This record gives sequence, C-alpha cells and structure tokens, in this order.
Amino acid sequence: MPKRMSKNAFYQAFGTICIVALLGISICGCDRRALLADDLEMAKEALLEGNMPLCERLAERFLREERDPEKRWEAWNLLIKAINHNSPQPRATLECLDVMLVEYEENESREAEILPLIGKYNFDLRHYDTAVKAWSVYIDLGGLTETQRINGYRQLAASQFGLRHFAAGEETLNQCLGLPAPEHEKIYCMLDLADVNIAQEKWQDVADLCQQILDAEPDENALGMAGYLRGDALEQLGNYKSAIEQFLEAKKTYPNPAVIENRIAHLQLILKNKKESK
Repeated sequence: MPKRMSKNAFYQAFGTICIVALLGISICGCDRRALLADDLEMAKEALLEGNMPLCERLAERFLREERDPEKRWEAWNLLIKAINHNSPQPRATLECLDVMLVEYEENESREAEILPLIGKYNFDLRHYDTAVKAWSVYIDLGGLTETQRINGYRQLAASQFGLRHFAAGEETLNQCLGLPAPEHEKIYCMLDLADVNIAQEKWQDVADLCQQILDAEPDENALGMAGYLRGDALEQLGNYKSAIEQFLEAKKTYPNPAVIENRIAHLQLILKNKKESK
C-alpha cells in the first residue's frame, strides 16, 4: 500500500509545481515579447531592403498582439509606407487610417497627424463629403499651429467646393481670414477667396482682394499669383492699360512668364485696334 503524503509535503510539492509553472509562463511571455520586438525590427529591415510584402506581413502580425501605443504607432506607419511604396494606394491606406483614428481618438496630437491624411486621400478619391467631415474635426483640434489651422480651413473649403457648396466654402474662407493670426499667414486663404470670386465673376472684388495681398508683401509665389489674378480682373473690368501695367509687374515673379507675355500682347492688340478704329 503506497505511503500517504502529509499535508505539509503536499503543499510544498504543489508550491514547487506552481513556481515552475509561473516561471514557464514568465519565460514564454518574455519569449513572446521578444518575438514581437523582432517582428517590428524585421519589418523595418524589410522596408529598407524593399521587401514590401514581408514588411506588411510582419507589421500586421505585430499589430495583432502589441499593446504599447507608441510601438503600435510605429508599426502602423511602417505598414502605410509599405502599402504605398510602389504607387499610392488611397483605399488601402484609408482602411488603416480609419482604424488608427478610432485607436487614437483620445490623443489629439495623433489625430492631428491622421485627420489630414484622411482628408487628403478622400479628396483625391473625390469622396468630398468624407473629406469635409475630416477637415471639420481637424480645425477644432487643440494644439494646432497657426499654419496648420489655416491650412485646415483651406482644405475644408476646397472639399466644400468639390461638393459644389460654394456658399459654405466661401464662408469657411472668410472664417479663415477672421482667425487671430498675422496677415501674411492668411495670404493663401485670400488667394483661394479670390479664385472663388473669379468663378462668380465678381471682378471688382477680385481686384480689391488681390491688391490687399500685394500690399501685405507676400512671398514670391503669392506675389506672382496675386499680380496675375489682379491683372486678369482689371482686364475683365475693361481697364486695359492698368491690366498691362499689372501684368508687367507680375511677370517678375509669376512662375510661367510666357503666359503673361501672351496676355500683354493680347491687350496691346486690343488697344491698337481701338486706337485705329477712332
């Protein structure tokens, strides 16, 4: 008959088994964490080596189990880079971004990086309604710089124009101009508004708005654009001599001087024909 184990001996044996089991679980856990870390590092290496399918698989596997938000952020960005490596893949990218937005909805700094991409890719796909939603949320985020917020208003207006909601887009640009930011920061909102006025053939408004831009001493690109649009508006208003003077000035900074030369030649021909007809 086998000898019975004492109560103390049983507990000692049971305790030993538990300790061994816990050590085993701990070792497995450490091994699993090491494997996950390896997945992330191997995904980085695969990206550098140009092996995009492997990078995608490793990043996706890492994301299935990793919980650390910062490491997940790194993995998400690796995945997006791999997806878009050969050519832009807006639909596949948006699938990732939509999940990321839910995951980081309590982190405004991450939202500030995700939402512009959602807005951009949806705009490119002509999903203007979704782009409007993304930019509407973006402009209300805290912590944005003046430049970021102004760009958000411009992109929101562009998306609204995509929907042919012209009044809403114009209102958005006017809100942009009302932001507590230096005038030079809002120059491109003013140029966008000038474009809207051109579409509505509000030529005097275009001329006045572009003059405001020119008076604000903008950068060279804005200077050329505003000068060209003002010349165009003056021509439409019948002020041909003033239009030629404006085009000559704009030619110094406009990116395509040949276009302006053609406009000047056209106006000079109009003035010549008018003079000869008298």
